[in-house]
Amino acid sequence: MSLLMEKLNDAQKEAACEIDRHVRIVAGAGSGKTSVLMARIEYLINELGIWPNRIMAITFTNKAAQEMKDRLASAIGFEDARHVRISTIHSLCARILREDSEAANLPKNFTIMDTEDQKTLLRPIFKELSTNMDEITHGQAVGYISSNKTGKVSPQMAQDMAHNQRFKQLADVYEEYEKRRQEMKAVDFDDLLLETEKLLKNDEEVRTKWQNRLDFIHVDEFQDIDPIQYQIIKSLVREDANLCVVGDPDQTIYTWRGASVDIILQFHNDFKPCHTVILNENYRSTQNILSAANEVIENNSKRIKKDLFTKLGEGEKITLYEAQEEEREPMYIARQINELSRAGIPYKDMAILYRSNYLSRNVEKVLRSIHIPHRIYGGIRYYDRAEIKDVLSYLRLLAAPDENDPKRKSLDLAVLRVINQPKRGIGARTIEKLSEEARKRDMNLLDVMGNSQTLSPAASKKAQKFYETIQELKDEMKTCELPDLIDAILDYTGYEDMLLEAKEDERLENVKELKQDLALALQNDPNTTLESYLQDISLYTDKNRDDEESDNMVSLMTVHAAKGTEFPVVFISGFNEDVFPSRRSIEEGGAAALEEERRLLYVAMTRAKQRLFITWNNGINFIDRTHRRPSRFLQELTEEYIVDDSRSESSEEQNSNQKTNTHSTKANSALRNRKARRGVHYRKGDKVDHTIYGEGVIVSVDKDIASIAFPYPIGTKKINTNHPTLSKVKADQNSTESAETESLDSAS
Repeated sequence: MSLLMEKLNDAQKEAACEIDRHVRIVAGAGSGKTSVLMARIEYLINELGIWPNRIMAITFTNKAAQEMKDRLASAIGFEDARHVRISTIHSLCARILREDSEAANLPKNFTIMDTEDQKTLLRPIFKELSTNMDEITHGQAVGYISSNKTGKVSPQMAQDMAHNQRFKQLADVYEEYEKRRQEMKAVDFDDLLLETEKLLKNDEEVRTKWQNRLDFIHVDEFQDIDPIQYQIIKSLVREDANLCVVGDPDQTIYTWRGASVDIILQFHNDFKPCHTVILNENYRSTQNILSAANEVIENNSKRIKKDLFTKLGEGEKITLYEAQEEEREPMYIARQINELSRAGIPYKDMAILYRSNYLSRNVEKVLRSIHIPHRIYGGIRYYDRAEIKDVLSYLRLLAAPDENDPKRKSLDLAVLRVINQPKRGIGARTIEKLSEEARKRDMNLLDVMGNSQTLSPAASKKAQKFYETIQELKDEMKTCELPDLIDAILDYTGYEDMLLEAKEDERLENVKELKQDLALALQNDPNTTLESYLQDISLYTDKNRDDEESDNMVSLMTVHAAKGTEFPVVFISGFNEDVFPSRRSIEEGGAAALEEERRLLYVAMTRAKQRLFITWNNGINFIDRTHRRPSRFLQELTEEYIVDDSRSESSEEQNSNQKTNTHSTKANSALRNRKARRGVHYRKGDKVDHTIYGEGVIVSVDKDIASIAFPYPIGTKKINTNHPTLSKVKADQNSTESAETESLDSAS
């Protein structure tokens, strides 16, 4: 028996040695699936004498393919390993199309376009359609083209389906893009898949040739496969060949890219006979983490049942923490990181995971303030994101001094940043003329735009419109609260419409989080001005360049980015309803979307090796002026595997110099009270007490949401009846309850 095979457990050996039937390996997180694949290929070559070039292994990233090659070379030697066909699905398709280019109606030396090549091709198209292309970026056009191609929507079909001017413009771009791409005999990454699928489906000779070359085909990360990729793989498997797929339906988190969990679930119906092997021994995490993850994912219906176990011991329980204010959540995380660091755990062994990119803002600020080195893994720091820089530039224009102040010249950078965000048709030549005029008149760009003496009437009208928009916002600023300026900017400038039309939901979330940032700054210091806020941000972003080159840093990342990683210590932050699960999944996605959110949580939990912290906060969401509440998934965490650390906040408050509010001192832990609160029923007419708004009367109840009338100037608020900030006023405190109820009934 080989050294690789000797290291496998019984289930792994079963998966590695099964060759008489097709094999579906359901590999749980941390169960050693790559080791099984390597042992299987070694077994085929060394024990069964299969020629290496009769074996194929397909994966989905270049990094994973290279890792396979390296591990196989060290196991069986470079000479044999280099003949095994290990590649990504796109590399395989490129090879098929080059070898059979004539059958595919392509030149042998066809060009493969990456994303930047696509944008280069789009630039002249945009220029030719310039009268209609003010609101569309090259990146958006690339995304639109890709979505249509993978959905097998032709340019003509896209034209027929276009329901507004924007999509008509995109359909025009798509049509011209395809025309020029075909003239160039070039293919993009989507074409690699589509052309290969078509070739193998329609050309029996080519299909048979490739089938006859391959006896054993392996596919890694099979849960992430999409229907087009699956069809290609099916076309390569001849009747007497063997197909082995490895994946975990509980980790299918890319359905938004086209992946379908049903493919791995229904595999046994497509390939018979099929043998399924469950790999459920985990070599990464301790048992308490795994048991909790098992119980969460058990609530999904679309899965293959498996319970992960480990021989690494029970380990510590999962730590839950509920903060009573938003800023206390990252402060708690930072405090734990410091304690763990002092205990000898390097920063690089710790990660903070969150559902969406916008959630990094508060964590970044706190880590920066107490000098904990950190990096955004696979992303951009919050204040460095383009949309945040755009809105901050608008804020700088609004914070500008009076017209006669020489400091107004510093506005030019902000003007140049947002003059075409969103696009206003103010071209480079116009900007050049404005800049020259500003120099000659010793003025700043913004003021020149309001009173240009050199532009043509058409260009002057566009410049004047920008100037007037800024003036309208300055008038709005006189009467609105600082945080509401963000909404005004999004509305007056058309920035929100731009993001909505482009379906840039995540970027819009990032911008709206800036409103939360401003509101918290004002809450912490009521004397905060727009000028002082912008100054603090500038200082923060400048200092934030430190430690970029250090290897010993805490990793911050979305759960999607965390797939395939592992850390001794993991924090899952922002564990709130409407965040994790996301509001969109709740409102639009139905049961399937909630199952994907639960799979995301499962992936997040199983990144942790030794310690797992899950945190959330009950602070006010200043974006929609509601109280945050814990995720519904909290109910799925069995108390046997968790410990509540929320009580630590009360002792921290006694030593904190920070301002506390009524909410933070009165609110009870949602975790401790979640069972007790299920027995509290609210009806129309009930008198209630809210820790922020005081006493009120319930006007109506819809499931868990009560409309409550509070005294002027608060008015009527919709509040979740399960939220710890809400309680009933006892009957003996409310002798007039029935009379008030009667009066409400008559009023309605």
